Amino acid sequence: MKKYFFSTFGLLVTTTLIVTTAGCSERRREADPIVKSSEVNPPPVAATAPARALPPATLETVPLATASAPGTTDLFSEISASINNAARDSASQLSALPDNLSRTIDAHIAAWKATGGTSTNMTDSKLALARTDFTQKVRTLILSGDDTWESAKTDALSSLENLRKAYSDLLAGKEKG
Repeated sequence: MKKYFFSTFGLLVTTTLIVTTAGCSERRREADPIVKSSEVNPPPVAATAPARALPPATLETVPLATASAPGTTDLFSEISASINNAARDSASQLSALPDNLSRTIDAHIAAWKATGGTSTNMTDSKLALARTDFTQKVRTLILSGDDTWESAKTDALSSLENLRKAYSDLLAGKEKG
């Protein structure tokens, strides 16, 4: 039964290949008179008005570090103040701080890289580790009890300062420190 099936199948495949090949070669031998006799002449190009350029998009961002702009706010200082002023009863409100800070840092780094800034793997890694540490310290602060609240707050503030340093090192191009 197997022998009959495979031999019939082989015959079918072979026949199909022969017919397909023969059909393709016949088409190539015969020239299509319609295609040969027609010529495509594009219409003359009319003078067009120059395309209008869109106004440059402005990226509105919140400054992270403000060494030169006294009237702007420093996001790291705002987060530090939020952690300092947080009460144990309202600790759950701190949960969005790491994500908001990461989004803002990402936006600033993207804008910085768009203007020609470059970073190294080492500075990127330092920043990633500092972000992870800050996120963990804020979670520990949220989950801490009354007896560990102050030490968890100090740890979160210290981690925020390390994140600020890693961010400024990345923008400055420093790899050591």
